[in-house]
Amino acid sequence: MPNEFRFTADEKRSDTVFQLEDGSILMLEYESNNRFKENHLKYMRYGHRILQRYFQRKNNIKKIHLVVVYTSDVTKDSLDAGSFRISSNPVLLSEYNGDAIMENIKGKIRDNVELNLEELYKLSFVPLMYSAKGRNELTHETVELAKCIKDEHIQLQVIAGILTSTDKFIDNNYAIKVREWLKMTKVGRLFEEGKQEAVAAAVKEAVTKVKKDKLLN
Repeated sequence: MPNEFRFTADEKRSDTVFQLEDGSILMLEYESNNRFKENHLKYMRYGHRILQRYFQRKNNIKKIHLVVVYTSDVTKDSLDAGSFRISSNPVLLSEYNGDAIMENIKGKIRDNVELNLEELYKLSFVPLMYSAKGRNELTHETVELAKCIKDEHIQLQVIAGILTSTDKFIDNNYAIKVREWLKMTKVGRLFEEGKQEAVAAAVKEAVTKVKKDKLLN
């Protein structure tokens, strides 16, 4: 079970990284193409950066688990290059009925029933599942449904998860609107204020260090 997580959408680093309860790392990737070899070479680079970062900071080598969520039909799970080998656990979202999952979650939210962790994760991935609707339409509906979650922290995490999982195909203008909406929420404002405070503290620390260095010299 993850005890902390972050969502990103960057070709230079993993889409989503979890630190699990046992201290190991889960890399969660999303793919809508069948470029298996290129993707796994990319995952090797991501894993190397994570290992290097933990080793430099804590002199510790973390175990990494790789899970790849596919909207395509790729089912291979390893790339063997002799002494270098990487394996992944594929999740085929086309096997899940997104429409049925949406209706179930809608009913629970309507009846004020708290969603469990599994349902929250499923909601983040609904736009990638099988559906009779178009993917962009389903993404819009999923975001609007997530806005109905009363706990603002959970709401923010689910919508961030939706934006990350759909990053490769979501309409860019719509994604920008959702991100702007997130910033306007109470939790979003606190998050932005927290970032600003962190930057201000870092600048203050740097200025103080420069002054001390000048005094010593």
